[in-house]
Amino acid sequence: SAAPAPEPVAAAPEPAAPEVFSGRRPAAPERPVLDANGELTDYGKWYYERPSGYHKGVRDNVWDTATKADAPGTNAPDGNVYDPVTREPMDPADPWDMGHKPGYEFRKHQQSAAERGIGTKQFNKEHNNPDHYRPETPSSNRSHQGEDMTDDYFGD
Repeated sequence: SAAPAPEPVAAAPEPAAPEVFSGRRPAAPERPVLDANGELTDYGKWYYERPSGYHKGVRDNVWDTATKADAPGTNAPDGNVYDPVTREPMDPADPWDMGHKPGYEFRKHQQSAAERGIGTKQFNKEHNNPDHYRPETPSSNRSHQGEDMTDDYFGD
């Protein structure tokens, strides 16, 4: 007699697709923003996503502060603004980025905000604090060369 037909093998279940969050963020988080390991959940990444811009006057304030030799964290001994990585002089008419000062990097602010469970209003207020920024050339800022690579956060 013939051997019995093999049992069909059940296909492995499809991994669950990550939940997609969209729309207006609530005033305060409505779901967990951190997992058991202290890492941002998908909801936390969405809730504390990088804002798209800055309040009126913040960029001008950052540039103006950088021209003052006595302002903390500036590199303008002669009233000029220099890129903190290349030390090349910068011109406000040329493209420049709002670079985070070392210790104020966005990833650290995002983690701190989640650990404190703050709402969107406070998160945006902190994001718009000009004391956390310095002018940087786009290439220096996007290379992350001038960042503090520790987990130390000096912000709120």
